[in-house]
Amino acid sequence: MKTQAIQFSDLVDQIYCMPMEDKLELKNLLEQNISEARREEIASNAKKAKQEFPEN
Repeated sequence: MKTQAIQFSDLVDQIYCMPMEDKLELKNLLEQNISEARREEIASNAKKAKQEFPEN
């Protein structure tokens, strides 16, 4: 599979041209992706904190 570099501004322009339904689906996908990444970050920080400060 050949990958093609795209400028961020070009990507934004393409998104602006998308139908509303596609924009909303993209928004939902990004929100889910961001939420999952944040949960993973929080879990990682909690694990590190437990290692640094073990309970007696």
